[in-house]
Amino acid sequence: MPTGRAMSIALLALMVVPGCANMLPAEVCRIEADARLPQPEFAANPLSNQAGAAAGAGLGALSGLSWGPAAVIAVPVYAIFGAGAGAACADAASRHPSADADFKKILSTVDMSVLKQALDLELTKPRAACQPAKPGTPASFQPDAVVEIEKVETGMGCLLGKQGFWIAVHWRVVSARGGDVLTASKETCSVTSLRSVDDWFADPVYARTEIEHLLAAVGRRIGELPPSPIARARCVYKSKEDGELEQQR
Repeated sequence: MPTGRAMSIALLALMVVPGCANMLPAEVCRIEADARLPQPEFAANPLSNQAGAAAGAGLGALSGLSWGPAAVIAVPVYAIFGAGAGAACADAASRHPSADADFKKILSTVDMSVLKQALDLELTKPRAACQPAKPGTPASFQPDAVVEIEKVETGMGCLLGKQGFWIAVHWRVVSARGGDVLTASKETCSVTSLRSVDDWFADPVYARTEIEHLLAAVGRRIGELPPSPIARARCVYKSKEDGELEQQR
């Protein structure tokens, strides 16, 4: 049964579970990314405040409901552990009172174009149901559809031990001809840094690098548009000393 930091991460995950994507029509082959990118929105961790224990208890109870008939036992047990994790999260936040403001300051320096660049590279890869583009096809040839990024959200886990944060991107694929929405979803990725919370904030350049690498990871995931013939691993990473990310299995 999860305790401590593991429980706080599990509770936070309840808020950022990615949405399910619909199947993209097989005849949609040439897809491009919209150049417009929204500014990322910071979402404060509901456990990182004075009400952390109460919020943790509520999220723990919600997690217990997923146990079906066993929920009558799981709900109160998870509520107790959730309250403990929330209290620990709130206590950690009290020792880092400027963390949210500092994170937002770093976020303002991030190059959002890395998201589109990674998405563009993934979209150029051939899709199983499509024929390769004919030689000599002009670059101005109209695509079948466009990927639009509607919203980018990001936030931190509890400020315990290693720094952890997540990025959630709401996206949709729109027909270039009729403007119909063909599919839409949300892609969420997270990372646990090699560095502690204090060390992460002490080096804003490194912190920005980690955020940009996670943005690129999200872009690649979105570019793997459904239907995909390969079952994907979780979009969960840990960072290395140079800020590069290593996917967790």
